[in-house]
Amino acid sequence: MAHGNPQAAIDAYRTSSIENAPGIKIVRLLYDGALRFLDRAITCGGEDPHFGMWVMRADSIVLELRLSLRHEHAPEIMANLEELYLFCEERHAQAVMAGAVQFAQESRDVLHTLLEAWKEIEIEGKGVGA
Repeated sequence: MAHGNPQAAIDAYRTSSIENAPGIKIVRLLYDGALRFLDRAITCGGEDPHFGMWVMRADSIVLELRLSLRHEHAPEIMANLEELYLFCEERHAQAVMAGAVQFAQESRDVLHTLLEAWKEIEIEGKGVGA
């Protein structure tokens, strides 16, 4: 199957890795993607025509994270996460409308902090550092 098309093998590996990943790993991958897109937006700057595209790609991920919250599990934590995601979505809209890196950076700071918290949860869940 993969002998003639190395890209097909790579795509199959990626698909399998994601489909078989634990939930926290998927959340981390989503955060990594949003941060990567925001980094690209911030690097190119608000004047660059690609700025809005990168910010909106990050926004799509944040929206997906918000919509996947399960409020029946730890309702207070889910409500707090929802507020943070809504804050990020608002900053994305402001960044695109104003072409302002500052708003993208504010969202990036929040998402980076959340990613670090998820990493800590994953480590604790594995019993490391307990």
